[in-house]
Amino acid sequence: MYDNGRGVPEDDVQAYAWFNIAAAQGNELAKEDKEHVAGSMTREERVRAQELAREYLGKIRYAVPKLTRGALRKLT
Repeated sequence: MYDNGRGVPEDDVQAYAWFNIAAAQGNELAKEDKEHVAGSMTREERVRAQELAREYLGKIRYAVPKLTRGALRKLT
């Protein structure tokens, strides 16, 4: 949604964060999309997106059993 601005303002930082979470769970398409979005981001934006991904994953991992501690370590 954030990558294309579907229903929300387009936001590369948010898109990267959510792609990062999906990629950490093994979603190959998300890995590709994350790298694509990263190409237009500054280092600071990528760092902020990584922080957001960790924050989001920490909040949702209790609600979604498939999410594991290992996924949190894979966020890059």
